[in-house]
Amino acid sequence: MQVTIKETKEQPLLSRKQVTATVSFAGSATPSNAQIKSEIAKQTKAKEDVIVMKGLDTKFGSNSGNMKVYVYSSVEEKNKFELVTKHQKKQMQAALEAKKKAEEDAKKAAEEAAKKAGEEKAAAAEAAKAPAEETSGSEASEAPKAKLSSEPAEAEGAQEKPAEAAKEAPAAEPAKTEEPKAE
Repeated sequence: MQVTIKETKEQPLLSRKQVTATVSFAGSATPSNAQIKSEIAKQTKAKEDVIVMKGLDTKFGSNSGNMKVYVYSSVEEKNKFELVTKHQKKQMQAALEAKKKAEEDAKKAAEEAAKKAGEEKAAAAEAAKAPAEETSGSEASEAPKAKLSSEPAEAEGAQEKPAEAAKEAPAAEPAKTEEPKAE
């Protein structure tokens, strides 16, 4: 593929150059826009991000074509003047969704790592407590028994309290209704 620049016009109000060129691609298929952009970028000494292809016109049976390209001064200027097509919007949305998904996956991985570290820390603390409990095993075994024996008494007391509260509560006064006045 060979790109020959025919004409370059400066357009200062739009912060761009309009480049008219001829592309020869003898013996191969029509080059892609990305290939043409990279070749124009080399010849104009600009980045590929600021180049916009406006068309490649080939004639049937011919191995060459004419094209018009805009080379902007910056990406901001390009975004200011060029419309975004539906295809480009879909590509941008797909890239944005992929980025969000990657961030969510990284966040989940960090949370899982923190949870795992917390569990390991708790397990280490339990392991440290286990030798201490073995030394005072007789005291530790008596404490749960006392706790179990006090639980039913508390439950019985809880059942008796609502009944006593109902007896002690004053009777509710009946609601007063106003009688309609006869005129």
